[in-house]
Amino acid sequence: MKKYILALSVLALSSAGISQTLCENGFADIYPCNNVDLWSFMPTETIGFGSNLNDIWGWTDIASGREFAIVGKSSGTAFVEITDPANPVYLGDLPTHTTNSLWRDVKVYDGHAFIVSEANGHGMQVFALAQLLSLEEIPTTFEESAYYGGFGKAHNIVINEESGFAYGVGAQSFNGGLHIVNIQDPLNPVIAGDFAEDGYTHDAQVVNYSGPDKDYCGKEIAFCCNENTLTIVDVDDKTDAELIAAQGYTGSAYSHQGWLTDDHKYFFLGDELDEMNGIVSQTRTFIWDVKDLDNPFVLGFWDGPTEAIDHNLYVKWQMIFQSNYRSGLRILDASRVSEIDLTEIGFFDVQPDDNNASFSGTWSNYCYFPSGNVAVTDMYSGLFIVKPRVVTADYLAEILDDQNATTYNAYISYPADIAIVTVNNLPSGVSAVIGAVSAPGITPIQLTETEGLDPGQYTFEISINVDGNESIFEAKLMVLDQVVPFVNNVSPIDETLQPSSIEVTWEGNVEDADYFVEIADDADFTSVVHSENTTTTSATVPFDLPDGDYFWRVTASDGCVISEVSEVTSFTVLFVGVEEYNANLTLALFPNPATEEIQINGITTEINLLDLYSVEGKLIHSYPTNGATSIILNVLDLPSGIYMIRSSLGHQAKFTKL
Repeated sequence: MKKYILALSVLALSSAGISQTLCENGFADIYPCNNVDLWSFMPTETIGFGSNLNDIWGWTDIASGREFAIVGKSSGTAFVEITDPANPVYLGDLPTHTTNSLWRDVKVYDGHAFIVSEANGHGMQVFALAQLLSLEEIPTTFEESAYYGGFGKAHNIVINEESGFAYGVGAQSFNGGLHIVNIQDPLNPVIAGDFAEDGYTHDAQVVNYSGPDKDYCGKEIAFCCNENTLTIVDVDDKTDAELIAAQGYTGSAYSHQGWLTDDHKYFFLGDELDEMNGIVSQTRTFIWDVKDLDNPFVLGFWDGPTEAIDHNLYVKWQMIFQSNYRSGLRILDASRVSEIDLTEIGFFDVQPDDNNASFSGTWSNYCYFPSGNVAVTDMYSGLFIVKPRVVTADYLAEILDDQNATTYNAYISYPADIAIVTVNNLPSGVSAVIGAVSAPGITPIQLTETEGLDPGQYTFEISINVDGNESIFEAKLMVLDQVVPFVNNVSPIDETLQPSSIEVTWEGNVEDADYFVEIADDADFTSVVHSENTTTTSATVPFDLPDGDYFWRVTASDGCVISEVSEVTSFTVLFVGVEEYNANLTLALFPNPATEEIQINGITTEINLLDLYSVEGKLIHSYPTNGATSIILNVLDLPSGIYMIRSSLGHQAKFTKL
């Protein structure tokens, strides 16, 4: 929400909550709806104090399946258990760190909530969510579990749960840009870097990139809404974040917030002020093509059925869950986004009086509960728990012309007594294997025997029948005139090699393929001693390998989106020293693995020096033997990993530091 908003309206509601009400004939109780049932409503005054609600997030305890809504308020953060969505329970409140504020934002990582606010000096509160599981009395007033004061007020907090980094945005630091915090140890957050080049960031999504742009495959990338641009930043190196692109767009008034599709090809962006400023007459969602991160562009847009202002939106599967202020929660089917075709498949209007372009109504929603529950905050009335009755399916898949199989998914958002998924009108010779049907959840559909298809486009149907209600979706299969990258003629195989200058080679079938080489000392590759990416068909280990058995493999890929589909070859290479290395090989290490000390026995009088190396070949320390036949080394301060001891005569032995 924009920071200078002052004009607010309030809908007077009864202080009593509303229990489960099905959406029938266009209404659930007094609320206009379509395909979304109301399970419960909690007025603001029943979930603690505060003049307004704002942001919301959620947490599910995996062990128990219990679900919790984390509700931002002007005065702090409320915690509500919604495991039984018809009977939510207010558990208590974490007060603001400083003063009250209209704005509060929360995200979750590793069982901890991270909370920021526009209140001066608020910083970032950390709250351990496990304490919600065993409360002795409710409601209770909680205390923060940890605190980060590296920035004062912040408009928003963004978390990449894959990497364990949080990004304060709109903070009093780095021009309001990215304030990067390492939260991998949640109770000890520390600053990790920043990005200030493009000024104020209002909101963002940060991901480990797995889209089609090969230049950024596997990197951590931030997609930022920076008031008048979509700004994309490479944050893989937190100490040297780099701008990739800052792209404006026609019709911008205030670039507010957005979310990526799961394949990282498209970004849905909401502009908060274009409706209020009269630039557009209906709620507009911008569809960005971000397949080339250096050159993002607006592919098109979707105009909703009302004039309400859009606020926060999130993508779950092939659906967009939008909180559009006075028109409420709107759910769009985005399966045909590549064709600029979004379709509204459900809604729940939290403000039945009107759909005006004004700043009241639903602030945000959390749609990622496994049960299909969706928690929705209304700024001045309270917390809604709703459950959509919507389904969709993947629309398009692209495969290479010699692949045997590809996978689609059917998506069911709500529990059902009977759910059936079928596939019809497949191309000749192609079969479908349908996995276990989940309701709610994802049902995989694997098309097999596709390698005989000529390049081109094929259509078929996916039918989803839930409790007798059938929905049929057209799906497309695009067979591309390309080959799957793979490797063959690998070398060495089961050879005995000298410890130095180990080279592995292979042949590939795609000229511009990328290769990833791994060498490990176990067949499961849990202990990789060397890895590298290369575009050539060979790799050399840049250090001497200790004696032992090794396993290596190389993966070929042609970009992020189709890596791991190529053949992966594994085999054993036995590395031992040449004869003169073994002549006096008397070094014995104990204990191995080691934690504090390691004893080296069998040192001969001819050995006058022992060198300690990292597995990468970096010399860490040298130890004169002074004629001793046994030496004890203190390894307590060494980081965990694999190390090598090498004698002045060339003997070497490996040990593991735990």
